[in-house]
Amino acid sequence: MKLNTLRPRRLRRTAAVRSMVRETSLEINDFIYPIFVVPGANVKEEIPSMPGCYHLSVDQAVKQAEEIVSLGIPAVEIFGLPSYKDDIGSSAWDMESPVQRAMMAIKKEFPDLIIVGDVCLCQYTNSGHCGQLCGHEVDNDPTLELLAKVAVSQAEAGADIIMLDNMTPEVMKQAVELIDGRAQIECSGNITKENIQKIREIGVDFVSSGALTHSAPILDISMKNLHAV
Repeated sequence: MKLNTLRPRRLRRTAAVRSMVRETSLEINDFIYPIFVVPGANVKEEIPSMPGCYHLSVDQAVKQAEEIVSLGIPAVEIFGLPSYKDDIGSSAWDMESPVQRAMMAIKKEFPDLIIVGDVCLCQYTNSGHCGQLCGHEVDNDPTLELLAKVAVSQAEAGADIIMLDNMTPEVMKQAVELIDGRAQIECSGNITKENIQKIREIGVDFVSSGALTHSAPILDISMKNLHAV
């Protein structure tokens, strides 16, 4: 059988055609800029593993937000390092911690800038685990209450969207109830086709799932087997 090697590119011929038929586009309104805050004042230190990204004190984070707004980027997500750690990660919901202070300071200066918060404990605990330990295991029930405290503190600090990452449906449900509409909620991590309906019913606003495209089989879209009809 003779293969047709003609590979027409009529849908990519001009910018106008590409603009009309494309299914996915990436615009500046889709961007969320990450800010990494640390204790101290007037701190701006480049992160060795991420050239061009910096650890910033709260005052420098506000300056960074000013540049972000001037570029037309609509949102920031704030991550941080605490000034102290303990067994339960209590600095994660301390309103004097860098993340909460940065959220409040940025929201005060730029009220229309969307602030995204990430609910996590691993950088705040002595163990580095995202939860309270019982022996060598994370004790889920007490951890639920701790993560809920983090979510509430970020909502009170001015976060517009709170990200619940890699949580069980039970944890998500409790966090949603405690946030009580003060921020929109996005969940991700361990979201599958089997549990996505249950997650949706909890009341989150956004669901992100890599499982939908994870390990997708290779698809040949070269049209090398195209035949005239």
